[in-house]
Amino acid sequence: VLAVFPQHEDAVAALERLIDEDTLRGRVIELLEPIYTEQQAWEPLIAILRLKVEDLGEPAERVAIHHQIADLYSDRLEIVEESFRYLGHALVEQPDREDTRQKMTDLAELTDGWDSLILTLEEVREQQDESAHRRQTNLWLGELYETRSEDYDSSIQRYQDVLESDELNH
Repeated sequence: VLAVFPQHEDAVAALERLIDEDTLRGRVIELLEPIYTEQQAWEPLIAILRLKVEDLGEPAERVAIHHQIADLYSDRLEIVEESFRYLGHALVEQPDREDTRQKMTDLAELTDGWDSLILTLEEVREQQDESAHRRQTNLWLGELYETRSEDYDSSIQRYQDVLESDELNH
């Protein structure tokens, strides 16, 4: 039925009822994803993408889904904070991904969402261990506090965090 009538409500509803069946979830998501996209049903699409990311094992695959969710929030639903949140998840998964950092910067520039970016990076920072990744996040935060929010005390604190991490690692 779905192949001929992808918007057949009863068939879609039957699939939605099967989403909680672990053995069927991947296939159900595979079937619902193009239907929701065609219907421009962005919130249900995001809901199944959240389930999909839970089932993926590879960080690169999870990052791709986090990017997809972030794009849906920013481009389709215009909920910038949620977009930043999912880009933050991607940054935690793979901190060295320059494309994630660039998407975050582009979104902040486009929406003047520097405060949202800073808030997201503070949340990311809390999830990172004392490592080069946290050092990198502290540097970025220091720069953003200084240049975008003119919060010099917070900027100084993040730069001090960088110096402390350098002292611990040398």
